Amino acid sequence: MNVFAVSLLLFAAASEGRLTPLTVYAGNWLFTPAPKAGTPPTSDHLTNHCHMDDAFYTCEQVVNGKPVAILIFVAGSKRGSFHTQAVQPDGSATGLGDLTIDGNHWTFSGRDETGKPGFRVENFFKDRNHIHFEQYKSGPTGAWVKTGEGDEVRLP
Repeated sequence: MNVFAVSLLLFAAASEGRLTPLTVYAGNWLFTPAPKAGTPPTSDHLTNHCHMDDAFYTCEQVVNGKPVAILIFVAGSKRGSFHTQAVQPDGSATGLGDLTIDGNHWTFSGRDETGKPGFRVENFFKDRNHIHFEQYKSGPTGAWVKTGEGDEVRLP
């Protein structure tokens, strides 16, 4: 067995069970952003077709019947930390991101084209079937600016 194969086996053993918290995200969700002033509320149907292997957790995300991305999760060096990558239907990738899970609080973060912190999405799981989310981008001074929020409810 070569060094790469041994490294992969050790990584898979180390991440075993660490991907399990991600399974809560699978399934069908009604995604409702808070309406902007003067606009009626809208909702989208989000489906996460997810699959767990030894070293990867993947979810094909489908919004209103249209595939929009495959999300790839890999366990990080600490429990509750993950690296993420989204691949779009045209094969392009959005760039490496991170996910930190601390109890019912999930924080997705990513960098802009210069490598500086660019965005974050915070998910607050009220329970397995209800998520409140808040979206932020990094402003010109580096302070976080809220750009949106809303709720997701699991559908049967």
